[in-house]
Amino acid sequence: MKVSILQIDAVAGTFDSRVQTAMEMVQEAEGDLICLPELWAVGFLSFDEFHESAESITGNLVEQFRNLAQQKKCFISMGSFIEKDNGNFYNTSVTIDADGKIISTYRKIHLFTYAGREHELLSAGDSISIAVSTWGTFGFSTCYDLRFPEQFRKLADKGANIIVTPSAWPLKRIEHYRLFCQSRAVENLSFMISCNCVGGTDSYQLGGNSMIVSPFGDILLEANEEQNIYEVTIDQNEIELWQNKFSALKDKKKEPFWHDQ
Repeated sequence: MKVSILQIDAVAGTFDSRVQTAMEMVQEAEGDLICLPELWAVGFLSFDEFHESAESITGNLVEQFRNLAQQKKCFISMGSFIEKDNGNFYNTSVTIDADGKIISTYRKIHLFTYAGREHELLSAGDSISIAVSTWGTFGFSTCYDLRFPEQFRKLADKGANIIVTPSAWPLKRIEHYRLFCQSRAVENLSFMISCNCVGGTDSYQLGGNSMIVSPFGDILLEANEEQNIYEVTIDQNEIELWQNKFSALKDKKKEPFWHDQ
């Protein structure tokens, strides 16, 4: 499976200009799976614009990417946007198959509370999401979720072996991002595909360095800090190879597996 990472500047320009840029990058990308980052259209730091930019799942933004996926005959994980539903607002990622059908919607469970307003403006999701494809079973998470390994183990327990994680991770904590991407891959013997935003201001810089990690923890692709398309072909046979060869998932004890003292 060829994977295209679209590392988008989520600060420069406007909502409309970033959408136009993203559409052009999707047209140029050659992947079977094309991935975009977290809140790339509105920008993760544009808190005052969160509610006014919000759309439903049936809105124009998602519809444009459904049309693109159908035209290109590829899967698109279109990153996340602000979803409005029954008066609530969510950080929601959407994945679309080659027929233009939505196969996953995932509302970010862990909202960021440190030096930001995401947790004030948005509601948290309450369920994980997986989607079965010809390449494997996709599982989904978003950015800050990377710090909570139990969510990824739940995905693995449900059969997920290719985990897609749109992000807006800052440059100053990029080593944490690299560590978590590798750790979540190794812990769950899964591919980790994480697409991060770039761009910033004098006081805040998004980190880029999007990456794809193998089930054994090898970094198969690591981007730099520039807006661009990054592509690599992954061999999903590695999933079966390592899950059969290395029995960590099978050796996990069922809970509860300790006694309180």
